[in-house]
Amino acid sequence: MKLYIMRHGEAESQGVSDEKRTLTEYGKTEVLDIAESIKSINFDVVIVSTFMRAQQTANIIKQHINYNNQTITSDMFCPESEPKKSHDYIDALLIGKSYRNVLIVSHMPLVSFLMAELTFDKQMPIFPTAALAYINYQPEQMLGEYIEMVCPFHACDMNE
Repeated sequence: MKLYIMRHGEAESQGVSDEKRTLTEYGKTEVLDIAESIKSINFDVVIVSTFMRAQQTANIIKQHINYNNQTITSDMFCPESEPKKSHDYIDALLIGKSYRNVLIVSHMPLVSFLMAELTFDKQMPIFPTAALAYINYQPEQMLGEYIEMVCPFHACDMNE
């Protein structure tokens, strides 16, 4: 199965609280660019942080790809969540399921720490806003192989 780990789009630098910060117009454009690149993927489930900017990111993706399956909102994917606990949550969710594609929308630094937690080689890439990485995940081994990262407007290509 494939796990897709996505950081939310660019958000306002200030807000009523960190939890309530919203996407900027540029952030929405970033997310739309990624949505276009993944529109052929049929996600079985979307898991998203409780924070507003992650919720907005997930909603833009779901609208663009005509997603109608289950969405799970969880505080296990907030910025300061513990990667090991997030990993355990994912593994528990996968028990007895035949999911093929799972999308997780979260935040830095968790997305980087989570990549290290979920992969055999413990890679910890830095995620630009709205970047999406995917892992060929093996639920029976509770680990997977990091395949690649896709960034809005091919920004990842500039880092190579």
